[in-house]
Amino acid sequence: MPLIGSLTVKTASARMARTLGTLIGAGLPLVDALSIVTSTMTNIYFRDIISDAREAVLLGSPLSKQFEKNRLFPPLVYHMVGIGEETGMLEKMLAKLADYYETEVESATERVLAAIEPAIIVFMAVIIGTIVISLVLPMASMYNSLGGL
Repeated sequence: MPLIGSLTVKTASARMARTLGTLIGAGLPLVDALSIVTSTMTNIYFRDIISDAREAVLLGSPLSKQFEKNRLFPPLVYHMVGIGEETGMLEKMLAKLADYYETEVESATERVLAAIEPAIIVFMAVIIGTIVISLVLPMASMYNSLGGL
């Protein structure tokens, strides 16, 4: 399901960027912030990537290289994280990244709801039609039997 898969990736990216940016802005070291971000992720795949990235950062590897290596996060994520690491403005880059993906999640959610809305209307019409038919058929049967008397 392309819409839902894309929505999952965007939601995880927004959550990771917002949480990590806030924690770094509060003065936490990157390794400690990644530990906390790992515990906030609900998707197991993203949790594993961030946990692996934390271990690699402990060994001196850049965070952006770990995100790029795993390829689960979109390219924009690891490019923005890389720019933030190079310029020393990781907090600001993560905040911009979170803002971007939060608006993307909103618009993707609206698209999913717009796609589901006609199906819900048809489903409700079938249910209401079934109820109406189940009420009208016995009444019609009763009128027909009364007409024969």
